[in-house]
Amino acid sequence: MTSQTVKFEYDQERNILFVVDDYEINTPEEADAFLDLYSRKFKEIGRKVRLVACIDGLKINHKVQDYYGEQVKKLLDGTIICFARYGRDPLARMTVRTSSRKVNFDINIFDSKEQATEAVEKMK
Repeated sequence: MTSQTVKFEYDQERNILFVVDDYEINTPEEADAFLDLYSRKFKEIGRKVRLVACIDGLKINHKVQDYYGEQVKKLLDGTIICFARYGRDPLARMTVRTSSRKVNFDINIFDSKEQATEAVEKMK
C-alpha cells in the first residue's frame, strides 16, 4: 500500500530536485493532488530545475492514464530544464511509460538513481 506521499530533496549546487514517488492514482482528483505536491515544490524553489524521480512507488490506474499524462505534460512545461525517472518495478515503469506515450510526451526511465542523475547532468 502506498503512503500517498512524495519525498523531495533539492540539491541546490547541482540544481537537481530528487523525488521519490509513493502514490497511487486512481482518479483525476488523486492525479491533481499528486501533481499539486510537485507544483508547490517548484514554486518554493523558484527556478527551473533538473528533475530525477524514483517511480517504484507510483501506481497509475489505466482509467486515468490519459488525464495523468496530459496534466504532467502541462505541469513540467516551463518548470523544469530536463528530467529522468528511474525504478525497477515493472508495473510502475509500464504505467508511467504508457501514460507518457498516450500524450506524446518523451520519457526516459533508467534502472538506478545514478544513471538518471548522470543523464540529467548531461542534458542541456
